[in-house]
Amino acid sequence: MKKLFAIILSVAMILSFAACGGNEAPVETTTAPVTEAPAEDNQPAAPGEGPEMPGVDTPAVDTPAVDTPAANGTSAAQTLLNVFYDELAANPSATPEELANKIMTHESIQFMPMVVPMEEGFLTGFNNEIKGFEEAYTFAPGIGTIPFVGYIFKLADGADVEGFKATLESEANLRWNICTSAEEMVCENVGNTVFFLMCPMSLA
Repeated sequence: MKKLFAIILSVAMILSFAACGGNEAPVETTTAPVTEAPAEDNQPAAPGEGPEMPGVDTPAVDTPAVDTPAANGTSAAQTLLNVFYDELAANPSATPEELANKIMTHESIQFMPMVVPMEEGFLTGFNNEIKGFEEAYTFAPGIGTIPFVGYIFKLADGADVEGFKATLESEANLRWNICTSAEEMVCENVGNTVFFLMCPMSLA
């Protein structure tokens, strides 16, 4: 009885497989011959160019000029230094915090900015302690490994501004970030307000 049941079950399975496979119709595939175009035709068309259509005028496409530091030949540090100069020219009484925030709103800044007050001591980007300022704010990326760190220092009236700048430059370490290295360092001042920045040549 068991053998008979096993035989019937096997036959049923074979018939079901045949039924499933028998419903499929053969699929015809046609491969069109591929003709290679001449080498010059494989080049992308320039704006405003392309195949000519009878009776259709193809308008020329103007590519807008992008005004970025890389495009106009100005490095990232020089661009942000100009923001510092412009803001102090417009508002000579601007505080270090206001200047740092203004710099971080420039269109070239593509990262999440961070502006933090600093005290004398070990500052990011320097090998030794930095002292001799009354007030300072750092501006840098909030997250990430971009080799970018800047400071606005406010010195006391009558302070040795040139000596302070010389200390910043001698103690600065372009590879403070370990994984990456800044490519440019700028240290300038307007009166007793000092701008210091280490960053890549371009932030794009």
